[in-house]
Amino acid sequence: MKKTNNQKDHLFKGKGMGVTHKQPPVSVKLPPEIDAIVRSLPNRSEYIRQAIAEKLEKDGLLSV
Repeated sequence: MKKTNNQKDHLFKGKGMGVTHKQPPVSVKLPPEIDAIVRSLPNRSEYIRQAIAEKLEKDGLLSV
């Protein structure tokens, strides 16, 4: 099935961090109080990506 321009608009678009719609997602379960806060964020995916990147950098596992 060929994608139309309209369908392309709905594909996941990375933020220049090496993410694509073809990568399998990473998922975690959160305690209810943290889950509620994260779900209330306007752009939770970007927030989570940034938080992970900051922690990896702090732990010396990623150099940016």
